[in-house]
Amino acid sequence: MPRLAPTPLHLSELEREQLQHLVNRHSTSQQIVLRAKIILQADAGQNHREIGRALNISRDMARLWRNCWLELSGKPLSVVERLTDHPCQLKGMGSQIC
Repeated sequence: MPRLAPTPLHLSELEREQLQHLVNRHSTSQQIVLRAKIILQADAGQNHREIGRALNISRDMARLWRNCWLELSGKPLSVVERLTDHPCQLKGMGSQIC
């Protein structure tokens, strides 16, 4: 049975630079850094499993943030705003919400 490839994610050069700046900046929260790394690795062509292994996170988390980024990419939001908590996150969490 063939595996489905994740939806491709392509960053602009400006988005890539802004994400890398967030990762390198010491004052960025670790939560935002992790999300930025997920997006950068997705842009590099890695699938959910590869991202999960590289960052020691679940495939579901990698999938969630790729999909959230793609969903918000058409909206006029800054890179940081796209990496903060949004309703698109909650879609994949189902009954895990307390």
